[in-house]
Amino acid sequence: MYSEIEQIVANGASQTIDTKAGVAIVTWGDNQWVSYDNNATLKQKMNYANGKCLGGVMVWAASTDDARGSAIQALNGAAGRTSFSQAALAKPPAPAFEQCVSQYIAYLRYRPLITLRSGEAATKPVLRA
Repeated sequence: MYSEIEQIVANGASQTIDTKAGVAIVTWGDNQWVSYDNNATLKQKMNYANGKCLGGVMVWAASTDDARGSAIQALNGAAGRTSFSQAALAKPPAPAFEQCVSQYIAYLRYRPLITLRSGEAATKPVLRA
């Protein structure tokens, strides 16, 4: 639960961010750790989704948030919003439509239209699904 992680941090646990994995990590005691999302990791994930022209993001379990809604507020902040009600009504910031279309066209341009199955002769091309 997010509230439990907040309490562990408040009690002096060590915090780091693994930017490659996109998670915050809290360690305490001799062998205890937990990874979670915070403002920085949610922003990193939002930027990744927008950079790939994805249509949105999701939260696996909103029920693990604390009573103040800290996690959803962090997600709203990563999306450039200030409140949950705005998040429910507004569209997320995304790259320009033209950017997404040009990326898709470039993908199609360099994608082979036919491929060969392993071991088949070159006379038996298979259309890619």
